[in-house]
Amino acid sequence: MKRKVIGLLVATALLGLDASNALAQEWIFVRARAIDGDTIRIEAREIGELTFHLDGIDAVESRQRCGPGRRETAEWSCGLTAHLHLVRLFEERGLLRCRLVGRHQDGLPLAECNLRGGLSVSYEMAKEGLALALPDADEALRAAQEDARTNERGIWQGPFDAPWDWRRNNPGT
Repeated sequence: MKRKVIGLLVATALLGLDASNALAQEWIFVRARAIDGDTIRIEAREIGELTFHLDGIDAVESRQRCGPGRRETAEWSCGLTAHLHLVRLFEERGLLRCRLVGRHQDGLPLAECNLRGGLSVSYEMAKEGLALALPDADEALRAAQEDARTNERGIWQGPFDAPWDWRRNNPGT
């Protein structure tokens, strides 16, 4: 069954719209797809395809593996787990509302996104221990990360490389 994902996308700078017009625009997401644990690609009828990163977090990379820990007894595909968790969130919640808030260092837009019921996607990824809160992230994201660390969820159950360290040590991946 093909699902339509509906969202509000404020795209003032990206789309060249004036602020009053952008705030009033509602964008229909025909398809929202997780590229990895913190990157989303949507296809909106009005603007075509758009890829952006989630604001405030850096998720483990899709090809990244993490060491064994209390729950995982061997090295495991933590990056794939992060990606699949984001896919599952979209399938379970359906509605995705995003607001562009800036640009990532790689040039892609940054967006704050919420699922049905107002749940922050970035918060959910940090709470499950599948993404790290960035140093300038808000207090809620840092608290979600600390809760995951304390309760050994996700990557916090054993040794792992921070996503930025993994990318530096694995160029071209």
